[in-house]
Amino acid sequence: MLAEIGILVAAVAAAVAAFVALWATKENRKAIKATLAAVQVQLLLDLLREFSNDAMLEALQTLKNWKREYKESYKSEFEERYKFKDISVIPLNRARQTVLRYFQRMLQLYEGGYLSEGFCNIICNMSGAEVLFEIVEPFEEIASHIETNQTYDKVIFDNLRRICRPKSNN
Repeated sequence: MLAEIGILVAAVAAAVAAFVALWATKENRKAIKATLAAVQVQLLLDLLREFSNDAMLEALQTLKNWKREYKESYKSEFEERYKFKDISVIPLNRARQTVLRYFQRMLQLYEGGYLSEGFCNIICNMSGAEVLFEIVEPFEEIASHIETNQTYDKVIFDNLRRICRPKSNN
């Protein structure tokens, strides 16, 4: 009888310990989710702050102005000038690199699990992803071909395109 009570007490203690461990794990998961959410918000704010800094705004404006000025020939005009190392392309090339680095940072944070796809989508819709895909990507392809006689790293743009869905008009 005493042995049966001991087994019963041990079984109850094991069940209580399992319940406490399960509860603690659930609470830990909640805390981890809350921490991750706070980190994502901070990273989002940091990226948006970077987006609104003077260098980024100037880079976006430089690229948009080039496209507006040269209309349909903006790619071929860039290629000609880049090929012959025309100094007028220097600010444009810097702008291309600035915008690309910004989105590459976002992609790295996403791939590292620090930003959700939803947060990336917010960043893309606020940060001129159209400039990235319509201007920076073709310029990147041109520059890579001229500099290395190879194709550009299309995978980066494909991955960015996957997480940068355009705003819906609903």
